[in-house]
Amino acid sequence: MLDPQFQILIQDLTSNQILDISDRVIAATWRYTEQGCGDLNVTMPCTIAEAYWFKTVPFIYVKVFNRCSKRIWWGRAAGDDVAITRTADRAVSIQIVALGLVKALEDMPHTGWWSSTRYGDWQEVTTDLIPSRTPERYSMETERRLRIAPSGGNGFTSSSIGMLSIAQPAAATVQWQTIEAAYTLKAPAGWRASLSRYDGITFLSSLWTLDGIGTGSTGMTTQSGTLSFLSGVGCSRLGFNLFCTRAATTLHTAAITAGTRVVTPGTMAGITVNAKLAIGGAEPEEVVVTATTATTFTAVFRNPHLGSDLVEPIWDGNDGDIELIITNLRVKAVTLSTVTLDQVAKYALGDVLAVNPWAIVNSDGKVQSPLVDLANLLAEDQPWATILSEQVQLGDTANRPWVWGVDEDGVLFVRPRQSGRVWYLSTEQCSYTQGGNSDGRWTSGYGVYEDEQGLRQRTPIQTDAQALANSGLVRRTALVVDSGTLAVATQRTSVFLGDAAKGEAAAGVTCAVLETVDGMVYPATEARPGDMLLFRDVLPTSSAVANRLNGFVLAEVQVDGFNLAAVQLVPEEPLPLLEMVVAKAKL
Repeated sequence: MLDPQFQILIQDLTSNQILDISDRVIAATWRYTEQGCGDLNVTMPCTIAEAYWFKTVPFIYVKVFNRCSKRIWWGRAAGDDVAITRTADRAVSIQIVALGLVKALEDMPHTGWWSSTRYGDWQEVTTDLIPSRTPERYSMETERRLRIAPSGGNGFTSSSIGMLSIAQPAAATVQWQTIEAAYTLKAPAGWRASLSRYDGITFLSSLWTLDGIGTGSTGMTTQSGTLSFLSGVGCSRLGFNLFCTRAATTLHTAAITAGTRVVTPGTMAGITVNAKLAIGGAEPEEVVVTATTATTFTAVFRNPHLGSDLVEPIWDGNDGDIELIITNLRVKAVTLSTVTLDQVAKYALGDVLAVNPWAIVNSDGKVQSPLVDLANLLAEDQPWATILSEQVQLGDTANRPWVWGVDEDGVLFVRPRQSGRVWYLSTEQCSYTQGGNSDGRWTSGYGVYEDEQGLRQRTPIQTDAQALANSGLVRRTALVVDSGTLAVATQRTSVFLGDAAKGEAAAGVTCAVLETVDGMVYPATEARPGDMLLFRDVLPTSSAVANRLNGFVLAEVQVDGFNLAAVQLVPEEPLPLLEMVVAKAKL
């Protein structure tokens, strides 16, 4: 029978009724992983009516309590997770497979752009998207910098704007909140640079404007500075613009035919003798002004035009005479100076609870911050579990590996992999298996990433000295890292090597009890992934090698509720030295 120190309860989420099945189960096993509660398998004889009741339940909680009424495992199951077995003698039983509440983070996909430092994330904007945007009249760059420069030979007015923008994906649930950049504007009076915010393609406001100074290519002043908007941004699209402030005008007269014609435009701004004008309409052309008055100009037209056709003075400068350059650029979906994993995890918690308030406990008290800045984070239709699993691999600023999950209290956690708890065990009190797989063992490596300019770069080669000393073989890997900065790519590579140097575990320690440093005895069921297990009867020569020789961080704990003498403790790395450790203990 189930060990009397355990109690297994099933809670129907529809009626909130609770059923105690502790005395009825004939098999019960459960696991703990680095993500908290893993899976639980329960087998129970029942009537056929009970079996089909379980099969039709939408969702149930499955909870395990210990003798102190402390919940030690919490998960969920549905009718699809119930298997019915009926034997020839008409005996009926069900097997329930429940999964930890960490599954709640797989229920909700997320789309949102949290941070960007890459120039290549900015795109040209066309008239089809936002009116008056004319990228064909400008030279644009989005590789090593953002650059917008008018191309000579084109007409320019306030209706012909060069724009580079970055937009949240459609239906994103986060908005741009901050932007920081350095700018250089080289332009005469009559030209303007601006930074605008949009809701989709609807203009909201301009965050920044800067007018050119001076006249001509030699009289203009180059202006430089920095932008920093840490609040008040709140939009789905940001765009840098460069344009001529001269208002667009039209021929403004009745329709004209080909030939020398005197035209009275809406405004004479920028129209002088010998000036070149771009005339729009069904048959656009370029004309040269031969004479002017206060309100008219004369030119030779090759084509007929309507009075509504546009008139734009042509700029004949060279590429680079006028330009807006943006560098040191970053946009974020948070108002803080950095984007860190704890911010993302807390948002995920709120997102899940907004849809399924019962799925997880509403508490972020166990969400710690690894302090690593996520410089480039874009998620499109990814479950929260996938997003958190990818980003947690960055570890923290001390290169420690981190984990995330949901514990037996139903609380989301983000923390260092090692919990800080230490258990002691005698080699005489356990049995063990050992093994491993060297295919996953790397002693050296470097990261491959795209920098802010979109160029493929590589970090310096890193080597795990202890792993190299243990194996004597250099196995080097190239790790592709989704990062726009050397610092983050180096960080990710370092944390990866810390794990990869261990290889793949295929080992385990089986025991019934564990001890604390002061000799207090606890059942082995108290151990959790992240705890350190040390062999008390092995004394390494120094503390520096203790964790290498006789200490192992647990990656998994497996409990059989019917056999507490055989709790399985799985280390996060193989135990190739355990044979030697045991041999030393017997010398």
